[in-house]
Amino acid sequence: SREPGFRAKIAVSSIESDVDPVGACVGLKGSRVQNVVQELQGERIDIVPWSPDPAKYVYNALAPAEVSMVIVDEENKLLLVVVPDDQLSLAIGRQGQNVRLASKLMSWRIDVKSEQRYANLEDAGYRSLVAVEGVDENLADRFFAAGIVSAAVLAGMEPEDIAEAGRTGEEQAREIKELAANVPPVEMNEPEEVSAVPADVLPEDDVPKDEPAIETPAEAPLEDAGSEDTSEGAENEPEES
Repeated sequence: SREPGFRAKIAVSSIESDVDPVGACVGLKGSRVQNVVQELQGERIDIVPWSPDPAKYVYNALAPAEVSMVIVDEENKLLLVVVPDDQLSLAIGRQGQNVRLASKLMSWRIDVKSEQRYANLEDAGYRSLVAVEGVDENLADRFFAAGIVSAAVLAGMEPEDIAEAGRTGEEQAREIKELAANVPPVEMNEPEEVSAVPADVLPEDDVPKDEPAIETPAEAPLEDAGSEDTSEGAENEPEES
C-alpha cells in the first residue's frame, strides 16, 4: 500500500525458514532499500513481515506502535486493535496515515482504540450514551468523565447541564436530551465468531526487528485522536525472498 510522496508499506515473506525476509529486502547496511528510497525522493518505506494470522499481521503492520490486544472478526474482516493510551496517536499516524496504509495492505478494516476507550465500551451505560443519535465517542467520553454514565442519566438532566458537561451548545443539548430518552437499555452481548488475541501471546519471530535503514520515527501527537476505521482494500501481495 502506498501514498505517493509520503509513505509506503510493503509485506514480505520467505519460503525458506532460514531466510529473514525483512533483512533480505533491506540488504547489507540498507543498500537495497536505500536505493528505492532515493529513487522515490525520500519517501518512507515500512517493510512489514507478512503473516497468515491477521492478528500477528496487524501487529506487524502497525509498528512501531505497541499493541495490547487484537480482536478478530473473520466474518466481517474487521480487526479491533486495542493499544495503550499513549500509543494511540502513533498507531493511527499523522492524519490517520499509518492505520490507513495498514488497512490497505491487509485488505481488512482496522479500528484502533485506546485501552481506556475500550474499557468504556465494555460498560453498558457508556454504550447507551454512544447509542444516542448525535453523540459520538468523543462526546460520550466527556459525558462519562463528568459522571453521566448512561443515556438514562442524560435524559434526566437539564439542557444547560448537558451543554456544560459536553461542551456543546444549548440547542444541541436539548436535542440530545430528547433523543436520550428514546434509547433503550443496552446489554453487552459477546459477538459471535470473534476472537481476542493478547499481544503477549505473539511469538517473537512475528515482531518486526529493528531496521536502522528504514527506521520509523514516532509520529507527532494528534489532538483528541479517536478511533480510525478504514476499509480500503489492498492490491499488493507479499513479496517472497
